[in-house]
Amino acid sequence: MTNYQLGKIYRLYNDDCNDTYIGSSAQININRRFHRHREFARDKELSKRRYGKIFDTPNYHFEVIEEYPCNSRK
Repeated sequence: MTNYQLGKIYRLYNDDCNDTYIGSSAQININRRFHRHREFARDKELSKRRYGKIFDTPNYHFEVIEEYPCNSRK
């Protein structure tokens, strides 16, 4: 069961192309979420639809924008 009290809002972005992806997670280890994004990015077709050009160059970044504890996904 997901513990939404661990909620976080995060951003993936790339300075080279000004693309940004905003997401949320309730995982204890937010770095695992980032690594999942990188795994998805290996599928080039899916990556373009979901992330634009974020993973096209090695100048991509991941940051937590806000800790967001809540009671549900909504």
